[in-house]
Amino acid sequence: MLFRLSLVWLLLGAWPVRAKQESMVVHTKPSGAYVFLVVHGKPAAPDDPAKEFAPPGFALPPGDLLGRADSGTLITRNLPADQSEITLILLRRHCHPRVEKVDLQDWRGHGQELPIGGGAYQLQYLSNAEAWKDFLEQRGFQLGLLAVLILTPVSLYVRSLRRREELAAASELKASMVTELVVPSASQDPLIGSRLDDYRILQLLGVGGMARVYRGVPEATLDESQAVAIKIMNADMSQSPELVKRFDRERKVYEGLHHPNIVKVFGAGEQAGHYYMVMELIRGHSLRQEVDSDGIAPKKMMHFMAPIFEAVSSAHKKGLVHRDLKPENVMLSYDGKIKVMDFGLARSHDFSQITATGSVLGTPAYIAPEQINGQLHPASDQYALGVMCWEFLTGRRPFEDENPITLIVKHLSEPVPSLAQRRPDLAKFAKVLERMLAKKPEDRFRDLDHALNSLRYLL
Repeated sequence: MLFRLSLVWLLLGAWPVRAKQESMVVHTKPSGAYVFLVVHGKPAAPDDPAKEFAPPGFALPPGDLLGRADSGTLITRNLPADQSEITLILLRRHCHPRVEKVDLQDWRGHGQELPIGGGAYQLQYLSNAEAWKDFLEQRGFQLGLLAVLILTPVSLYVRSLRRREELAAASELKASMVTELVVPSASQDPLIGSRLDDYRILQLLGVGGMARVYRGVPEATLDESQAVAIKIMNADMSQSPELVKRFDRERKVYEGLHHPNIVKVFGAGEQAGHYYMVMELIRGHSLRQEVDSDGIAPKKMMHFMAPIFEAVSSAHKKGLVHRDLKPENVMLSYDGKIKVMDFGLARSHDFSQITATGSVLGTPAYIAPEQINGQLHPASDQYALGVMCWEFLTGRRPFEDENPITLIVKHLSEPVPSLAQRRPDLAKFAKVLERMLAKKPEDRFRDLDHALNSLRYLL
């Protein structure tokens, strides 16, 4: 009996352990993950290459590196029939490791097909920066090559167009210069065609109450690319020593201001009773043409106003107040540059009165209450800029009236109208603009830098 039992035991011990071949397809997103299979009871490999892809501090259990899962990896292994569970570990650079346990019995019950979603695994990036880094590592060369292939012909085409435009413009300017230098005998403006200092006057650009502005070119070259604006004081004004003094003061103000958004002055002088300033010529138009009756978008408003805030703030830091800020005194060049001009009323804010007699100087639609009362303060410019912001956003000024006296009274006594009623979508700007338009200078922002930052915060 003992012999028979021993024979049975030997036969059973020699019988091969039943094993079952299992296959599965693993997909990962992003692709290219390394699949690490853990079969319970399998001894640890001495130098497992999967460790290279595991992040620091992640302990890999004993297992088997099966390969990369790109479009799909077919995993086939002989597993003991009694194996009820396997573990998949998916490793990828820049991603968190993913550990998935697969119930083999459940899996086999589905006809050797993984349960729904069981074969597709989403790996999570460590951070957005790591995701971009991974993308550039994979596609950086292709993107660079594509950019070169696209941008090179575009750049060459744009360059050729510019060259054609420059040649056409130069031809037109040369032709027009010859015409403009011939002054008709019946011309009512004897300055056109004449020489003033080192410049030839070609064209009247604008007329103001105190001066006229002409376009001129250097007499030595007659080069239109070197054209300048020449501001010449009106003949009747030049008889007043006080006005001549003010004109000269404007020149000195410009010479002390150096900012990319302030018009440059190249020189000044007097010739044959004509007091003049040679200034930077801005080819474009004033911001008045950019005011829309329905208002403009806040971002577009800030595109116009931010450079003005910065330019006037620079003047304030040099002790100067503009005193006449309005859209007409700001130029927008054809290449999109903002230039603040007309510092003719600018004065040092060390003076307590605007003039010796306390007379009001400025434009009624933009004038601050303290300026009306003859007081000089940097916050007066902040008030004017607040009116301009309001006008750009709504298409109207906060205080309006055809009678300048009535308009001045409104600035002095009436509260700021509700911005939310005129533009409900811009209600968030109300508090900032109301503070800029406060009746008392001390109730406004400390300076233009703080006012500008407050407006930018709302975008």
